[in-house]
Amino acid sequence: MSQENAEAVRRIARAFNEGDIDALVAERRMRAAALLLALWPVATSVDALVALALVAAVFAVLVGFEAVRFREARARIRTAP
Repeated sequence: MSQENAEAVRRIARAFNEGDIDALVAERRMRAAALLLALWPVATSVDALVALALVAAVFAVLVGFEAVRFREARARIRTAP
């Protein structure tokens, strides 16, 4: 495991233990942004519709993951007085 990955795992574990959901969300969103940056050369060499589909796929996975992962937290917020 690289040093950067080990540090990311430590930050995620610390955020989880401290109950800092915002840090976990930010970490996942930063990884999605990094993936989009990594896909930049591909996006500039294919048709625009294909590039749009790649971006849409990354965001769909991110939103889907957050919807499943934070389902209980959203339900708790909705039912709070």
